Amino acid sequence: MAILASCGTSPGYSYTVGGTVDGLVGSGLVLQNNGGDDKPISADGYFTFTTPLTDGAAYNITVKTQPASPAQSCRVVSNGTGTINSNYVGNVVVSCMTSPTSIAFSVESGNEFAYVANDDSTILTYLIDL
Repeated sequence: MAILASCGTSPGYSYTVGGTVDGLVGSGLVLQNNGGDDKPISADGYFTFTTPLTDGAAYNITVKTQPASPAQSCRVVSNGTGTINSNYVGNVVVSCMTSPTSIAFSVESGNEFAYVANDDSTILTYLIDL
């Protein structure tokens, strides 16, 4: 009887790529790795792509499909590209933001303001500095 054991990070080992999503309230977000490994995301939290990569392989995380209901804009904000270096990648950060539902402008006392109504019933006021 022979027992084979392996330790370390020799060539041929596979490593996963993942990270976290923050701010997601819409549905339909799909992330993609290297233009083909699709990962549907349904909630904030940790994600991992299904297909592992070998040591030395490149990864490139992109947003394939933006969420809807409500419409959101998600983007990879850090660590979205790199090369596997004898370890899993777990620090990709994806951030999502809900688009404002309406914008209004006004001029008061010689100042210009923009008012933004959000989906959460808040109104943000911005002074426009020309």
